[in-house]
This record gives sequence, C-alpha cells and structure tokens, in this order.
Amino acid sequence: MNRLTKIVCLAAALFLAVLPAHAGKPLIGISCSGDSGNSGIGSDYYNAIAAAGGIPVLLPCTKDTALIGLLVSRIDGIMFTGGEDYDPALFGEERIPELGTVNGFRDTSDFAYARMALKQRKPILGICRGEQLLNIVLGGTLYQDLPSQTGKTSHSQNGSGKKPCHGMTIDRNSILHKIIGRDSVIVNTSHHQAVKRLGEGLRVTAVSDDGVVEAFESTDRKMKVLAVQFHPERLRKEDSIWTGIFRWLVREAD
Repeated sequence: MNRLTKIVCLAAALFLAVLPAHAGKPLIGISCSGDSGNSGIGSDYYNAIAAAGGIPVLLPCTKDTALIGLLVSRIDGIMFTGGEDYDPALFGEERIPELGTVNGFRDTSDFAYARMALKQRKPILGICRGEQLLNIVLGGTLYQDLPSQTGKTSHSQNGSGKKPCHGMTIDRNSILHKIIGRDSVIVNTSHHQAVKRLGEGLRVTAVSDDGVVEAFESTDRKMKVLAVQFHPERLRKEDSIWTGIFRWLVREAD
C-alpha cells in the first residue's frame, strides 16, 4: 500500500471512530473497486444507501487485514458492489478463454472484508459481483461465462441498465419477497458470470426466467445475508420498490 492510500484508509478509520453516535443513523460500508493506488465506486450505490436512511462509508481496497478488521468493527452493515470478473482459481477452476478482466488486488481485499463481516455477523447485502463474492467465500462456484458454458445469452443488456429487461420469480418465503411483495418482477442485468454451485448455508430465493440464480439468502436466521445478481441501485429511480432492498440493509444494521 502506498503512502497516499494508507493516509486515506487511516482517515476513514478515524472518521468512523469519532463520528458522534453515527448521527442517529447506521454506518453502511460500501466495497470499492480499485488497486493499491486508487479506490472508488459509482454514485448510484452510495446514493441508494443515503436514500434508505443510512450513512454510506466507502471501504478502500487494501490488503491490510488489521485495517479491514478495524473498519468492519466500526460499521453497522456492509454492501458488496459490482465490478470485474473473479479469478476462477478462487474456486478451484482453470480459466476459460471467455473469462473477462480480473482484479486480483480487489479479490483479496473483498474476500478479507467478506470473511470479517461474516465473522462479526454484520448485516450484508451483495449486488452482482457482491453476490458472486459471498457465494465463493462460502464455498460455492461460478459459471465463468454464461453464454459459452450454458448457452444463456440474455444477461448482459445494452445501455445504462436503468431499465428492466428480463423476468425473475421470487420465493414467497424469502427476505426478497417480503421487501418486494411480488411473486415475479422484471429486473435489469449486467453480468456474464453467475452462481453455479451454491455456497454452504445459503438458499436460492429468486431465479430468472431461464434459470439463473438471481438472489439468495442465509439459511441461518442470525446471519443477515441477502444477495442479488441484478442491480437495484440502478432501478430505484424508475420504481421505488427497489429502495426497499437498501432499507432492509439499513434497518438490519440499525
């Protein structure tokens, strides 16, 4: 970690330590994309947390596990965001030619944040890459590329992704159903990797019309874990029901 990144990380930890009573709102950590020199994330993510009543806190990419432990201990909940492909070595597979860009530094950082958050039983929301992260950390595997490995080609839409484009069926006995209040819904999509073998202690709660895992949650009621493959942060301006997913995280973290 270079000096500037270390200063930013320490400043974030100091901010969390001195913020008085969280200003009456829970602190929600948001994983960032980046490397040893830079960290950042799109505004839709932190705006969604703020709109849901939480205080968004950007978590820098770092390999400093002591700092990660400190940051996770200070926040009340955590959201893992979208981004690059995962290196299949993380789940015991060789790369296929269709694999996209991977970011080993971010993989290491996100894995440490996820393991620490699970250990500390923090409420967790995973989005797209964040869903895939939680699945791998809990022993699952991924399709490296849906089109070449399954023939499914409808999961990477053109444009901004702010409009829904494919159907999804939701388990009535699930967190997501309680939030959305619908048995089926149309969602957006921006991925070519997806859950293959489900991780331990998880259950699928939503699937796309062509059978891709679109949501899962923990089977342990003490573990507040919800993950979705689509992007509710992009959909919420078109339909207010999607802010409910972020309200769930803020409520569980409060």
